Amino acid sequence: MRLGLRWPKQADYQFVAEGWSIGQKLEWRGPSKGAFRPDSAIIRVILDDEDARKHQVLAVLRIENRKACLITAIDMTANKQPYELAQQAADEKAASFVCGKSEAAATGEPTPWTKQVLE
Repeated sequence: MRLGLRWPKQADYQFVAEGWSIGQKLEWRGPSKGAFRPDSAIIRVILDDEDARKHQVLAVLRIENRKACLITAIDMTANKQPYELAQQAADEKAASFVCGKSEAAATGEPTPWTKQVLE
C-alpha cells in the first residue's frame, strides 16, 4: 500500500510512504499559535517479512505548501516510547526540513524496517 497526498488543482499524488499496510490514523502536528496550520503528520506503516510477521514503523511527514515528504522513521519495537520520539521529531525538525533538499533519516534505533520505509 502506498500513501500519497494531493492538493486541489494538482494532477499527481506525492507518494510519501509505502508498506504492506498503512495505519488508520494520522496525527497532524504543527504550531498552535493562532489558527492551526499543520507542518507535519505522523502515520503508522506496517511491513511484513518472509515469516509473515508484521513490523510497525512510525513515519513522520513534512507538510509544505503543496508538497509533502518523509522526515524520519521510528521502529516501534526497537525504541521505547516511539510515539513520543515521533512527536518530538515532528515538532523539532519539521520547520527546518525542506522537501527535496533535506535528507530523511531514522530516529532512535535504526533497523532494517526503518531503512525500508526510508527508501
